[in-house]
Formats: sequence, C-alpha cells, structure tokens
Amino acid sequence: KQLCSWTAKDIQSFITRVGVQQSSRDIFVEKQIDGYLLLACTENELKDYFQMNNRKIRQILIENVIQTIHRERQTIPQWHYEAKKTKGKTDYVYIIYDPEDHSIANDVSNFLKDKKFRVFTHNTRYGKNKYEFVALNGPVMARTKDVIFLLTAKSCRSTFTFHELTLAEWFEKPIVTIYLEHVWTNMRSSIRALLADYPSVDFIHQSMHESLTILHAYLRPQMLSSEEPDDYVQKLKQTIRPLASIATYNSNLKPKPSCSTNENDSANHRFVYLSYSKTSEKWNVIHAVERLMFVLEANHFHTGITTPNTISNTDRESDLLHLPKILSKPSSVNPNDSYIHGFNPSSVTTTTADIRRVMGPGDIRHCRVMIVCLTPKYFRNEHCLNELRLCEIYQKPILVVLLRHMKYYHANNISNTNVNLDEQINTFIPSKLPMTTLNFLRKNIRSSCIDLTTNELFSRNVPILLRRLEAMLGKHRNQVDGTSHSVNPNNFSQASEVF
Repeated sequence: KQLCSWTAKDIQSFITRVGVQQSSRDIFVEKQIDGYLLLACTENELKDYFQMNNRKIRQILIENVIQTIHRERQTIPQWHYEAKKTKGKTDYVYIIYDPEDHSIANDVSNFLKDKKFRVFTHNTRYGKNKYEFVALNGPVMARTKDVIFLLTAKSCRSTFTFHELTLAEWFEKPIVTIYLEHVWTNMRSSIRALLADYPSVDFIHQSMHESLTILHAYLRPQMLSSEEPDDYVQKLKQTIRPLASIATYNSNLKPKPSCSTNENDSANHRFVYLSYSKTSEKWNVIHAVERLMFVLEANHFHTGITTPNTISNTDRESDLLHLPKILSKPSSVNPNDSYIHGFNPSSVTTTTADIRRVMGPGDIRHCRVMIVCLTPKYFRNEHCLNELRLCEIYQKPILVVLLRHMKYYHANNISNTNVNLDEQINTFIPSKLPMTTLNFLRKNIRSSCIDLTTNELFSRNVPILLRRLEAMLGKHRNQVDGTSHSVNPNNFSQASEVF
C-alpha cells in the first residue's frame, strides 16, 4: 500500500515505531490524520499543532517518510514522475474523444496526418480501474504538445474523457476543443470549469474543411503564415474563441432544425441539404445551383441558403466577380416550363459571392434528404467529400442531380460517348475516398440520378426531382408516425388499453 493511501490506523502504527510520544499520537487520532494529510505536514506544524517538541523525533519521522517514498518509487512503477519531466514534441497531437465518436475522430486524425502531424489517442485497453487507464495513456500524452477534445453529448459525460482531460490539465497541456454539439448545459460542472477559458473551434456553423483549416492555423501558426496571406491568417485566428464564449453565443441563437424538435414543424420536416462545389466552378454551374435552390424554396423546401441581392448593377459591373445576365435562347426555352416554378433566368445577376449558406455541414444530421449537385470538380473539392462522408455516417438518403456531364472533362473519355455515368465517375473518384462512401454514392447514383445539364432537361426533370423529394419526405413522415403510434411494451397503461 502506498503512503498516500494509508489509513489513520496505519499512521498510528507507523508513528509508534518511530517513537512519537502518546500525547502527540492522540492528537493524530483526534485530527484523523491519514497518509495523504501526513505528506502535507511540515516540520513547524508537527511542532506547533501536534506538540512534537523533541527535534530529534521530528527529524526521524521526516526521514522515515522520505525513505518510504523512495522505496515506493523503486518497487512500484511511478510513470508520472518521468512523464511530468517529458517535454512535448512539436507536431505531436493527442485526441480525446468518446469511443462512440470514432468516425468523426478519424476524419480529424486523417486531416492532421495529411498535414504531417503525428496523432495519438487513448489505448484500446482501458485497464481494470482509472489508475491503470491513466497509467496506459499518461506517458503517451506526455510526449505530445497539444491536446484536442471532441465535445459531443457522449464525450461530455464520459468517464474516460474526464480522466484524460484532468490528466492533460495536470500535464499543463494546451487544450483546444472541437465544438460539435450544443451540450454546454449538460456538461459536468468540473469539465465546464476546466475548459471554459481554453480555445475552441466551432464545427457546427462552419464547413468541415473550414473548421479543420482553422484548427490547423491554431496548431501550426508559423507554417500557415508562410503559405497563406496575412489577412487570411488573422481572420482564421479571430475565429478561435474560448469555449464559454462560443457556447454562450450558440445558446442565444435561434434554434436550428433538429430531430429533437417537433416533427410536425414544416421547416424541420422539409429541410433539404444542397451539396455542391463552391470553388473553381464556372459561373453557369453556380447559376444552375442557384436556380435549383430557387425552385426548392419556391416549393416550400428549406435549403438553408440565401442569395441577398443588395448590390446595385453599377457596383456589380465594376466588380471583378460580376457575372453577365443569363439570356436563354428563345428556341431552347419553353415559357410554360421555365417560369412554372417562378424563376426568370434573364433577371438573375447574382454573383458567386452572393450565395451564402446559413446551414453548415454540421446540419447534415438534421436534414431529411441531401441533394448532391454532381460536376467533374465535385470530387476534387475536399469540402464536398467530407459532406459525403457525413451523409454516409448519419445514413441520410441522397438524390444525385447531374449539373455537368463528366466525360467531357476527361481526355480518355472525350471520344467515347457510350461510357455510362458509373464508369465516368470512376475516373474522378479520388483514392482517399473510403470504399464504404464510394459504394454508398454508387448505389444512390444508379437509383436516383437526375439529369439537369441543359435548360431543356432542367425544365423537364425538375418536376421529377420534386416528386421524388415529396415521396422521400412522405416515406419518412410515415415512419415517424408509425413509431409515434407504436405501443411501448414497458408502458402498462398503453398495453391495458390494447387488450
């Protein structure tokens, strides 16, 4: 038994062997001094409070305590003494997460590994008790320089993450929190007090790629400063705020569509997420996305995208991002089809900068359907690939709309006009896309791909898209109603009514 865990009886036998007089031993009993309190006593306290006036006895007691500690260090593995002296290495990162959040942790880990970080996590063996768990993971954490904590509903109440966070605080490691869910009020008060002033990155209201870039800017500011403009780096640094500030700000926001809200809410029930490439796309692709968004909003689908039209035409023409008005040929546009959904192509003058997303990738878990706007550059955008992974993780149904044919953008397929869509996509799939995500995408492409590549096809196939969306939402509504009306076998009152 270690000295710090000795009981009051163990202390009595110890001080008796040392030769402490009876009056002082009685004070030890009265004060209920155990091993932990004995280690905290100073020589002056032994003299003043425990009436040990004999200086020789005091020195013998202190020497015996020191010898006992040395014996414990030699016989029992004291990993924390060496770990406390270990200096963390640059680019070594330790991720704290609940085992049920391993999918998101893997995405963060893979991103950091691509940026030449060495990533460590807890050992797969948890040990028999908290001492073994901390002993297994403590030396590993001591080698790292930064600690990342994935804040979710599971991790904020987990015992394992609690031990790892307190260990990181004891090592005095800088902790950065990845804010994934609104769980500030449900956290342990001790964790809330520990993490309140530490920096945090908001992964809810930003895309996965943007949030990971901000995290990279925090972990490696010198390297990022040499790669990016100074104003961009400063903007990234400003988005990193204390966890308490982000949590308080998010609690004051208007509630977003969520599965925990009323299922009869039409805004929540008709939430559709548009996944499209926002970088390096031509103006006609952005216009097609905007046109699709306009059609969905006009038919009472909530997309979470706004197109503010507050810039005057003169300002637009002087802007480098100005796009010309889209004028369709009279022969290629059927007035009865093009304007049936309230969209006038000739009146559109918005730019790529005007399209702003209110809902981010963190809201994929709340959507009913995700619409994938497929172009050749879709698979080159890491942001889009992350959205596909999230859609697969949350098992959301997807509808694939083809905005640009794939084969015209690949040299090997230009002369081959008979290549099917599945074979076209194989030429653009990046090797880092997980096989499960690839199979998930192929399955949905074969069953639900809608061609919107031209004005004629857009006008002809948009009603098909709307009918499929209504069918998907109707199927989901029936499942929800069936679940809500099912009898709970553990509820005696409901069972008695049935019988």
